[in-house]
Amino acid sequence: MFESISNFVRRHSRKLVIGGAVVGTYYGLLRYSQYKIIEWQKQEMQKRMLNSKLKQHYECTEKSCTQAISNLGRCVRNSVLKLIRCQEIIDQLKAGNCDKIACWNELKVNSICKSVLIIYADIMLVLIMRLQMNIISASMFDNSSRPDEERELKRIQEVYLNLTNYFMDGGIQQLSLFIKKKVEEVLKSISLKDEFNLKELEQIYLGIMSSILDDKSGDPVKNFRQYVFPQNLNIENNYQLEDILNITLDFLESQQFQTLMQSNIRSGFVMIVDKISETFDKVANKSNDNSSSMTEEVAESYLIVHNLENSKLPFAKIIPIVNSLLPDVPADNDIHETLLRFLIANHPLKCFGATVFEVLCTYQ
Repeated sequence: MFESISNFVRRHSRKLVIGGAVVGTYYGLLRYSQYKIIEWQKQEMQKRMLNSKLKQHYECTEKSCTQAISNLGRCVRNSVLKLIRCQEIIDQLKAGNCDKIACWNELKVNSICKSVLIIYADIMLVLIMRLQMNIISASMFDNSSRPDEERELKRIQEVYLNLTNYFMDGGIQQLSLFIKKKVEEVLKSISLKDEFNLKELEQIYLGIMSSILDDKSGDPVKNFRQYVFPQNLNIENNYQLEDILNITLDFLESQQFQTLMQSNIRSGFVMIVDKISETFDKVANKSNDNSSSMTEEVAESYLIVHNLENSKLPFAKIIPIVNSLLPDVPADNDIHETLLRFLIANHPLKCFGATVFEVLCTYQ
């Protein structure tokens, strides 16, 4: 029996070797493929868990960012009202103890300046907060696996976020001086008796925006850093803080950031004119006799079309309308609150923050 088996093996040795090699190779490939499948499944599971953790981290960042913007928005509003004082001039005019022409001209500049300043200040606040919060959040996410560095990282974050305190103090003041100068240049040839319709008033605002944009040394879009960070930054020779700050400055100087800011500035100016139009029509209608014989529905339709295109008001009557855009007492529908809600919900701004967060999260 053993001899027959031995003869069989000798006769078919080549086939047996090849067959064994094939079976061995198949078994090896099967085990290898099983190993790779298990490894791939583990990687996919880890990736899903990481993405889920990343998503939760980003959602928390969004909530924190929204809350921070709302809280700091009140500080921005108060700073603007403190720097551009209109109520004091109005009180002087009511008391009759000032040069009326001089006071009205000052009120003319201040009311327009206030409406422009709040647009720029709100947009700059939202942009810097979205940028800083997402940079910090990405840094926290990457360092979550190194708890021994947590205390130092929190200290760096605190120093980094406190850098923008300058914007609330010196930054907005510097911005107000720059904008007021541009407003004065545009309004210097406009008399209180000159009449304007909404389209012409819009051109005045666009002229101010263009004048700001053309100033290469003062335009907040191209010189964002000088308004939000102090000139001499004390980074305490800390390489981590220096790295975070350099990343911030790179984003501030990026074309995407500047385009996004300019786009929202245009939206802000459109919002100003829309807000003015809500009151402009009512004031203009008081001197409009053409609608007296119309029904209420026809008159309303007439006012929407006719007043927007043809109705004019002396600039002296436009000043109170513009001044009421940002009253001393906050209102839910004033220009500041309306703009902040728009900016917080703005999709391109959210995408910008998400891009910053994703780029800086160094996960595989």
